[in-house]
Amino acid sequence: MSSAWELRAGGRQLDPAERALFQKKSSLDKVLVAVWQHSLAESADVLKLGPERYLVTRSKPKLLRQVIFVYDGNSIVGIEQNPKIKSR
Repeated sequence: MSSAWELRAGGRQLDPAERALFQKKSSLDKVLVAVWQHSLAESADVLKLGPERYLVTRSKPKLLRQVIFVYDGNSIVGIEQNPKIKSR
């Protein structure tokens, strides 16, 4: 399944200007869902957001999957919830 960042227009790949416009219009919620799906649900080792790649690692204390990525100039950390602990 391709991510929202890899969409094609009319069967052709987006050129850099179109991709930049698409990226600006993409909302944070869509990006977060793509991050969750690729890095956590699909257990990927590398997260691809457009041309950027981010390493999916495991935290040392609990071995939870985590990824640090950049969105709109801000670093965001996605951390897997511990399945052994009930949500509060």
